[in-house]
This record gives sequence, structure tokens and C-alpha cells, in this order.
Amino acid sequence: RLTLEVIKNRFVLLRTSSDILAALCFVSALTLMPVGEASAILQVQPLVVTFAAVIFLNERVGIYRWSAIFVGFIGVLIILRPSSDGFDPAAILVLFAVVGLSARDIFTRKLPKHLSTLPIITFVCITLIPAGYLLHRFTEANSFFQIPINTFFIAVVSASSGMIGYYALTN
Repeated sequence: RLTLEVIKNRFVLLRTSSDILAALCFVSALTLMPVGEASAILQVQPLVVTFAAVIFLNERVGIYRWSAIFVGFIGVLIILRPSSDGFDPAAILVLFAVVGLSARDIFTRKLPKHLSTLPIITFVCITLIPAGYLLHRFTEANSFFQIPINTFFIAVVSASSGMIGYYALTN
């Protein structure tokens, strides 16, 4: 159950905020750049989580894993092509998504063990609704209520499917 204990937990709030940041940045990036390029950049996320786990969770990482992190970051720099003519500014949104996803994973490790997955995921999905609406309002001139009914239906089905998939992935 989604209780006040879940909602008031500091790490649930931080995890939810990080998840919202990641979702809004990645969705925004997908409207501005090719999916393949955005997905390729997003692949650096496990490397960032490993690096962050060393700093924030006092995890130990051996030389082989540090080497993989270094090579992975070089690969992302190659994808980003940080030169004056080859850099896509939308890639910064994907990097913010990577930071959000990585923070989400670190905060997940800090959650109390007795908290169940379902209320946490429900809270994320409930908070994504107003966040998505605000993103829509800031990026579109049309009102939310002017969305055609078939588009609204697709959004509801997508959101429901996303929540089920997110629950399955997280669990």
C-alpha cells in the first residue's frame, strides 16, 4: 500500500525526484535527436552507477572494472563527438537522464528493506502525471484539454503499460 510512511521517506522522495528528472530529460531528448544516438549515450548509466557507488555507498571496485568504466566513458565521448561542429546539444538532456537514473539506483540502495516495490513504483507513476503535464505545458502551445481523445487513450494505455513494465523491471 502507498502509505504516508512511504511518501515521507527521504530516500523515496529523492528516488522519485531522480526518476522524474530522468524520464522528463530522456523523453525531451527523444524529441530532439535520433533514438539510436540517445540510447547509445544512455548506455553509460551503469558506468556512472558504479562510479557513484564507490563514492556514495563505499563500494569497492577492482582494476578491471575501473578499466571498463574508463573505456566506456571514452566510448560515450566518441558518440557525443564534443567538437564545435559535431556536438548535438540535445545530448546534454540524455546526460541529465543518466544522472537521474544513476541517482535513482543509488537512492534505491538506501531504501529501508521493509518497503515494498509496488508502493514506491506507484508513487513514481502518480508523480509523473503532473510532471508530464507541466512538461507538456512548457513545451506545447496547446492546452492539455485540446488533446484528441484517441491520443489521450494511447497515452493512458502507454502509461498503464509503462507502469506494469516498470514494476516488473524494478521487482
